[in-house]
Amino acid sequence: MAEPKAASGSSRRTNRAGALKLAGVSTARVQHALTVLGAKGVLGQGATKKISARVDPGLLAAAREKMGVDNDTDLLTAALALAAGDDDFGAWLVTRGARLPADFELEF
Repeated sequence: MAEPKAASGSSRRTNRAGALKLAGVSTARVQHALTVLGAKGVLGQGATKKISARVDPGLLAAAREKMGVDNDTDLLTAALALAAGDDDFGAWLVTRGARLPADFELEF
């Protein structure tokens, strides 16, 4: 059975965390959020819900650039994961005495 096309018109599927094409630091944050949401049982039905919205083109372009994505489906999936997921980076950093480990690496 064929899957429905993605909202952006792309035939590529983004129903798993590993399928998203993100760039830089956003990748780790989104992957963490999707992992936590999956563990909580929030995810699991795959990318089956199609949505439509009117947005300002400038806002869309800026969000795509910041997230490092080139299609609406990945952008929306990443944004929803970050909005719905737990943002525990700040709490984690406080427990570390506001210092990152010596082996901490940023992706650029």
